[in-house]
Amino acid sequence: MRKGYCKVTVYDPRNVFDNHQCRRKTWKDGYCKQHHPDSVAERGKKKRKRYEEERKNSCWYQLQQSEARLERAIGLLEECITTEAYWHRDGCAGNSGGECDCWVKDAKELIFKASNPKRDEANS
Repeated sequence: MRKGYCKVTVYDPRNVFDNHQCRRKTWKDGYCKQHHPDSVAERGKKKRKRYEEERKNSCWYQLQQSEARLERAIGLLEECITTEAYWHRDGCAGNSGGECDCWVKDAKELIFKASNPKRDEANS
């Protein structure tokens, strides 16, 4: 290995059998700026952050999030229908055997909470 140059062995993509020492001069700890472990880690963090942003903006990710919100809403609706506590509010005509639409109002509120999780978390 040549002194004063980066100690990383690089590979030539045109010739697989041509392995040679990096031709850049040392920057810190015997590495050039590109191959220094701190620089490599920093580039990796930036790459992962950029990937996460692209993933969150993708149609597939938004579809998965919508499906998850829909599943939550369905679960809440099933709970609303099977739990008697949601059927009638206090002072409702349904408590005395009359017709009411309390469960519809509760269901709409639950669907709204399930479809807007950020707003629901902010109110909690």
